[in-house]
Amino acid sequence: MKGMLVVTAVTILWSVNSCVWAAELRLLPYSEPPIYGLTVAAPWEGGGTLMFNLPEHLEISEGALGILRNSDKVPAGHWQAAEDGRSATLDVESTTISGARVKGTAKVVGTDRIELALRIDNGSTMVMPAPRPLYCLQYRKLTGFPQWQENFKHTYVILDGKVVALADVETATAGAQVKGAAVRGVPQPKSAFVERAGGTIEEGIDAAIIAVTSLDGKRKVVTAWTPGRSMLTNARIPCMHADPFYPELRPGGSAEATGVVIFTEEPLGKVMGELLKAGAGAPPAQPSSAIHE
Repeated sequence: MKGMLVVTAVTILWSVNSCVWAAELRLLPYSEPPIYGLTVAAPWEGGGTLMFNLPEHLEISEGALGILRNSDKVPAGHWQAAEDGRSATLDVESTTISGARVKGTAKVVGTDRIELALRIDNGSTMVMPAPRPLYCLQYRKLTGFPQWQENFKHTYVILDGKVVALADVETATAGAQVKGAAVRGVPQPKSAFVERAGGTIEEGIDAAIIAVTSLDGKRKVVTAWTPGRSMLTNARIPCMHADPFYPELRPGGSAEATGVVIFTEEPLGKVMGELLKAGAGAPPAQPSSAIHE
């Protein structure tokens, strides 16, 4: 396709080494908002569900013009899950930018993996500034995970090669309910939403990789998108984001990013370190370093 840019692939993994799957990993049919929501049934018996708000927003200027938003009043489509729950697709034209289109795929691979991709096609006549995605994972309905309690004690990112709880990362406002950071090496304006909450992590993060654990610390969900742009987490939802970088798109141009979510009981250092070593969440054209134990 003219002007097509394909970015590094990442996957969603469910680690099987230390837990036994007693239920089937499935993608569920669309039934309720968010408008571009995709619900995943966890492969743990009674494990609940994880909601992908995918995308929550695809902005080309913060708070203004967007390609898709979860507030679209008359969306042109939703995620469509196959009857067997093994795959789903999204193919939606923007209701605000004529000719712009978003295409997504989700596929269950084996018992422990979902692979995702989201592509933006600029079929309009405008030069589209680098889109600002928000790809939201809402974990409230996962059994045993935080529900508006100690969320940041159970939410982790990678800083200077180490896995760090966000509760231990200082921001301008003590007790901020929203925290966010840019991936180092990706020039971009600060998020006005995160700035208002006093939750900007000024030093940035190593990669667009973020994790949340159950309250007992046994189960973990890790997510990443590549190439990495930023992370955001909101304890009020509660949710977490690992958001990818898309470049400026000229008419006829396209760009694609792919993502990873891991449901595991293995140590976060091991799981997140393997992702980092593989290049998950890294900024464009910049290699990742290893986790320091």
